[in-house]
Amino acid sequence: MRAMTVGSMVLAFAMLSGMVSQAWAHEADLNNRVTFFVTSVEQTQVQGESALMLRAVLDNGTRNRITLRGLSSDAGETVTLYAVKRVYGVETLLPRRTLALRSGRGVELGLPDYALVISDLSSAAQFRKPFTLNLVFNRAIGELSVPVTFLVNAELEHGRGVIDLGPPAALADEPVDDLEDMSNN
Repeated sequence: MRAMTVGSMVLAFAMLSGMVSQAWAHEADLNNRVTFFVTSVEQTQVQGESALMLRAVLDNGTRNRITLRGLSSDAGETVTLYAVKRVYGVETLLPRRTLALRSGRGVELGLPDYALVISDLSSAAQFRKPFTLNLVFNRAIGELSVPVTFLVNAELEHGRGVIDLGPPAALADEPVDDLEDMSNN
């Protein structure tokens, strides 16, 4: 009992002192879908230039690990996913080439752990016009185009994209019970 109390106190202290990552990783439903939704779009300055910073959630509902391999957008020349690391007391943006996500897991791509930044903005993006964010995953998943607006919709999102892979191959050949056939017997 004493070890459990000491362990919980150490964990609470670590969370308060920032030793434990505050990423909003969560469980995702295994629905054979990859879902990406944008919860915030902000015009800001990143490393001295005008940019858009997005906060988004990526859910992996597939039964396999997925890997985000590339990002592009018509809102700007460069789209970069940064990991935010504290180096000598200063928060530093470190570009990530890929992001892997386990089956049934989700992650929030936003501060304090990540920064999703679109820089070298087009004139349309500077005037807050809708744009498209393109995500490239591993070969089994493919590409996802997410329409993004600066206005919030009824679900409090700025945009959503879904890749629905359909039923798993093992379930695709299973016969479906039909209630009408059962009632005829």
